[in-house]
Amino acid sequence: MGHACWLLEAAGHRILFDPVLGETYHDGVFCFSPSRKMDIEGLKPDIIIVTHRHPDHFDLLSLAHLAEHYPSAIVITSEALISNACERLGFEVRTVGDWQRIRLTGLDLLTTPSRAHVKEWGVMVHTSEGLVWNQVDTLLGGPQGVRQILSQAAQILSVPELETQGPSLTLAHWQPLKQIEVVRAGPLGFPERIWGHELAQMVALGGGALVPAAANQDYLGDGAWQRHHAFPASRAQLERDLRKLKAPLSVMPSLVGGVYQVKNGRVALEEQRSALLTVDFAPDGRVFAPFEIPPIIDTNREGHDSGLLRAALGAWVEQRLVPQLAQHLGPHGPLSCVLEWVFPDGREIWTLRVDEGRCALTCGDDPHWDLRLQAAASPTFEVLCGRSHWGRPLLGGLMRSANRAYDVVNETYLPINPFFLYYGLSYDESTERWVETMLTDLGK
Repeated sequence: MGHACWLLEAAGHRILFDPVLGETYHDGVFCFSPSRKMDIEGLKPDIIIVTHRHPDHFDLLSLAHLAEHYPSAIVITSEALISNACERLGFEVRTVGDWQRIRLTGLDLLTTPSRAHVKEWGVMVHTSEGLVWNQVDTLLGGPQGVRQILSQAAQILSVPELETQGPSLTLAHWQPLKQIEVVRAGPLGFPERIWGHELAQMVALGGGALVPAAANQDYLGDGAWQRHHAFPASRAQLERDLRKLKAPLSVMPSLVGGVYQVKNGRVALEEQRSALLTVDFAPDGRVFAPFEIPPIIDTNREGHDSGLLRAALGAWVEQRLVPQLAQHLGPHGPLSCVLEWVFPDGREIWTLRVDEGRCALTCGDDPHWDLRLQAAASPTFEVLCGRSHWGRPLLGGLMRSANRAYDVVNETYLPINPFFLYYGLSYDESTERWVETMLTDLGK
């Protein structure tokens, strides 16, 4: 259904995974590639699964629409932020952890673990016709991790052949996205080690069919340049490289609107696409060519007054960020943190020097910086007001960092976050405030 959204029909159930119904998402950072429109009236889910809190999976406005159309649907999710929001929208919600078997008439659901720092899981769906594993965004822990998951799932579901033959169909985690490397001055080239890691995990699945899932997003507006940096691998390359590795997998095309039928353990792609989607198959412009990174420009889409932005950001830095840097970075000092604001009408550079539990703020640059951060002012202001979240400036390419805080004795980077604005407002807290603002706007 586009990106990570799937509709599964089995044993009389209609299960909707990670619904994003609109044409854009993640607070306007992303659109779909290819673009599509969805027939919400035809979805008719009785179960909605939201795997984790990232806004390309937990889309609150889509869930609000579904609550209006299908108030009797049950939401199954991984954590309290999502469950609380869905309850306020009117849903019945079940919050479950890893390795939870949910028995329904004619099928079993099983949540599979992730090694990511966020609470998330994948989902296995088992019926008499076969087993589908939707890996979603889960970090699997390499080939050994995949084999351990298959072994434990085989025991829980009483499907011994899962351990040796693999799932009938895997909706696979595959694209080694380079979103964060680009904005933290990381390597721009092809990530060969990560790609090899992804391929090895797929080979560990054994046989069965595989669809390279998700990664159907494209960038909008100011961040559109990232389409040439964030997607280093193509689906054609995936199929080619798995053939080179002699993987016993059947790699199927990943088609938005595609209907995949699992019967007697075999998978077939039906000729007719789902009537629930209208898809615009324009040429895909996401060609990996990571040579040019444009400067940050604050287009100020909300129309904020520049004087207001300067006053508000200055007060927040002085009252919130300075004491938090003193607390969190003080033990690692002395450190020089350069903060460059990009305003709609100019730029300002400040230096925050941290040492022994103190932080001093001065105007001007320091060429001997340890951490350097550049951010567009207006989207940052929206985050601080609870009208957005850090994902918008970060993934939109409007906040960038560089790190020279290196421990030369132990030959490692210091254990600090180069996006040091997070010490004043954490990434998770920004998401939670944004969700609360949207619920308030919806009257929930």
